[in-house]
Amino acid sequence: MQTPPTRRHALGTLAAASTAMSLGLWPGFAGAQSGVVKFILPNATGSGVDAITRAAQAALGKALGANVVVENQPGAGGVVGLQALAKAAPDGNTWLLAQGAVATVYPHLYDKLAYDPVADLRPVSMAAEALLGLAVGPPGAGQLRLTRCWHAAAPDGGTAGE
Repeated sequence: MQTPPTRRHALGTLAAASTAMSLGLWPGFAGAQSGVVKFILPNATGSGVDAITRAAQAALGKALGANVVVENQPGAGGVVGLQALAKAAPDGNTWLLAQGAVATVYPHLYDKLAYDPVADLRPVSMAAEALLGLAVGPPGAGQLRLTRCWHAAAPDGGTAGE
């Protein structure tokens, strides 16, 4: 079983990426030409992604020699943020920190997207992994059936507790 990701892992990944860029080790990135690097987050303010990015904001700014702006653009499961990134100038100063599904799954789910994941996006790094959990309210017949079915269908048997 994999070790759950930690905030330290995510911050370390962001710091490593910014250090590589500031040292000129990142192909195509010559530094923040405008003096501002913007992180678009397709999540609401206060989300886990928002908290991690804002916690790293000062260190990223120092490593990049630029002001780092965090801009939340939630909506449509991340599509709104992706559209903003796709419309940004292709100068390397606008970044997106989002779940991978916006680039890998969405093109197969939606007939039309306002962005092309291959032409408009450049993957940089995996910043974190997230575990998902299933919670139910006070026990009811329907909820207990759902929990038992999910538990039986889980490849590793799943876990259930109170």
